[in-house]
Amino acid sequence: MALDGYARGAVTKQLTDDYDYEYRITVRAAELRPLYSRFGLQTGQQQALLKAIAAEISGAHSYVLFYKMLSATGVIFETWSG
Repeated sequence: MALDGYARGAVTKQLTDDYDYEYRITVRAAELRPLYSRFGLQTGQQQALLKAIAAEISGAHSYVLFYKMLSATGVIFETWSG
C-alpha cells in the first residue's frame, strides 16, 4: 500500500529550490495487520481497509494524517521524498 503526494509552486521553490516536491509512504502488506485490527477487519479485506482509511484521511493533509495513523498503530512503513 502506498500514498503518494506532491507540492508545487513558488513556496515549494523557496523551500526546496525546485517547483515540484514529491513524497511517498509505503507499507508492505505483511505490516498491515495493526490497521486491520484498528478498523475491526479480517486480514486480507483490502478494499474494506482502503475504504476505512479513506474515511479518516483526505484532502491536503492526507500524507500527515496517514503518517500519524501508521505511527499510532505501530505499523512499520517507509518514506521517500525528493
